[in-house]
Amino acid sequence: MAAADVAAQILKAVVSGEAKTSPATQTKTSRHALQHSADVLDRSITDLKCHSASQGYDAAIAAADFSKAAMSVADMAKSLRQLPSLDNVIIFGLLQDRHEEMENALRSRLEYLISQAFAIDTSPHQMKIQVSKNISAPAIGEISLLAVLRAIHIQSASQSYFGPFARAVLKNVLIPLVKESRWEVLETDLNSGLSSITLKCRYDHESRSWVELGEGSLFGILTHIFDFIHASVCNEASTAPTDAADASEAAKHSFPRVLGDSCWPDLSNSVVTEYLSRTIPDDVKGLESFGEIKQHCTEFENRLIEIGVITSEHRTLTNYCNNIDLHFSNKKEEKLIEMTREIILDGDYSTVALDEFGPPAVLLCKKVDIRGAGAGDMHADDAQDSLFVFPACTVSTKAVRLIQLAEETLGEAATANPHCALRLYYTVRSLFDLFRAVMPVHHSAIFESVPQLAAVFHNDCMYIAHRVLSLGSEWRGKVHLGEGQREMTFIDMAGEWRRLGEKVLNLQLAKQRDNLRECIESADGFDVVDDARHAAVERAIKQVLYQLRHLSKLWKPVLPPHLYCRCMGILLDHGLLDVIHQTEKLIDIGAEESHKLHNLLLTLQSVTDLFPPPPSSSSHHTPRSLTEHYVPHFNKFVQLTDLLDLSFADIMARFRAGVRYEFEGAELQRLIRALFADTPLRVKNLEEIGRGRKV
Repeated sequence: MAAADVAAQILKAVVSGEAKTSPATQTKTSRHALQHSADVLDRSITDLKCHSASQGYDAAIAAADFSKAAMSVADMAKSLRQLPSLDNVIIFGLLQDRHEEMENALRSRLEYLISQAFAIDTSPHQMKIQVSKNISAPAIGEISLLAVLRAIHIQSASQSYFGPFARAVLKNVLIPLVKESRWEVLETDLNSGLSSITLKCRYDHESRSWVELGEGSLFGILTHIFDFIHASVCNEASTAPTDAADASEAAKHSFPRVLGDSCWPDLSNSVVTEYLSRTIPDDVKGLESFGEIKQHCTEFENRLIEIGVITSEHRTLTNYCNNIDLHFSNKKEEKLIEMTREIILDGDYSTVALDEFGPPAVLLCKKVDIRGAGAGDMHADDAQDSLFVFPACTVSTKAVRLIQLAEETLGEAATANPHCALRLYYTVRSLFDLFRAVMPVHHSAIFESVPQLAAVFHNDCMYIAHRVLSLGSEWRGKVHLGEGQREMTFIDMAGEWRRLGEKVLNLQLAKQRDNLRECIESADGFDVVDDARHAAVERAIKQVLYQLRHLSKLWKPVLPPHLYCRCMGILLDHGLLDVIHQTEKLIDIGAEESHKLHNLLLTLQSVTDLFPPPPSSSSHHTPRSLTEHYVPHFNKFVQLTDLLDLSFADIMARFRAGVRYEFEGAELQRLIRALFADTPLRVKNLEEIGRGRKV
């Protein structure tokens, strides 16, 4: 028994004996004195233990017995914890300083020995890991790795000692290996003194990914490396004698655990990023073969669990594979969105002509309305054979590609499990939303400046609206979304598509209407009193005709026949109204001026050729009848042209004969005042017109 322990027992016996022999006479002061003496002796005993530990440490270091040195440091730390916290006691501070000195010196020696035991040598072409089982150090000589492991285990500081090596393996070996598939194990040596594993990068081989090399290739080489490290350290510790069981414990548990804590989070993330994420199939059929990859992941992690690198709670790769449905859906969604973005951003504006096709469908165009312009309903009237037939027109290849992409995705959903099918269904909806949101913004300048493309995009919107009405019913019985899920439908999206198409076409119509008005107003009035004024009005009318015929060439091959006629009718009607208003503003129109203006306005009546009857129409449809149908003020314009060339007598004769003029009574009176001189006959005729009803 140590002298300090004997002294402690003697003191306790004395204190206890005195307390028993004189309990009646013992005073409070004497009890306090005895207790004080006991405390002083306890501190003295602690000082003796610390001194003993310090001496033991020095002897152990001199003998290069780091296990005993570590035990001395631990014993001294335990003794110091028993001392009171008295800052003004010098001896306590000296003991604490001595302990820190011992601890730091031991740590420095062990860190040096560990750095000599484990080595990593890397170059662009080769990587090598070495483990020395017998370590040579200056002033120490040769010491076994086993002894170092025992000392580290006693200190319970495995992370601080093994962590740097583990992180170096991760950074210099494991991560580069995962990123470059041309690495292969060149040599493994597990001899008794120095173990090593050498890997070489075959730069002369074709660069291929781990995915291309086949399932298990990556995990095979990773397992080889971990098995080497385990065999070099842990198997060596397993051969330790029974009196070194702590070293065996350190090797079997502490070292692999530190290796796993330092490497596994980053390594598993790298494997997922560089390998597993790239093995996610591109289609549903590929999910069937993914089971082999999952099996390799499970076997790899089982081996790491077996050698203590990770626990069963850290199956990162297996858990990733278990969620393959989610990862597949995410990858598929990202890929489809990227494909949709490529469709949207594609600068190819090529088109394709669609033939008329049948139900289930809706009208191509609901209405086109220019604010304040008086444009009415855009229903197809007799030109539309059925409310459920999509009329022949021209759409962009972008719209066709989008619909094809949606149908292909729903086709995959039909063969997928309910979870994937549900995600794919919502992905298709996202594709439609993305196209609808980005397309008009990204191409806004084109749609504004190119009337033909604005019309094409209008058709695209109506075509997609038509198709989304039927997509749900076409695939509803084939795609299983799972119990409790909403019924698959896209009908709710049709209205948004129609409104977008109408908006784009309305904006283009408004712009063309303004252009026509600008042409007419450029004449600065329709008086043709001289050659200069005649030339200005003639130029304005020719510009109107040119613009209308140019739009006709652009829109006729694109828009459905009924919608083409309706759009041209709206623009022509606005143009004719502006011409009528300009003419009605004239206060005095001489005979020669009236004749010139008549001839100029007569050229505008040639616009009837903009409305050719469709090939399938009945014989009663003529360009003139179609013009009157789609241009509400065409007859009024024709009558105005006639009035400019008729005599006063002819006008009154027609009025009395019941000819239904499109003018209000006041309008007709103003025209007559402008055309004819103020005579008693004019006054009489104006009174007659004023008494008449609207004609």
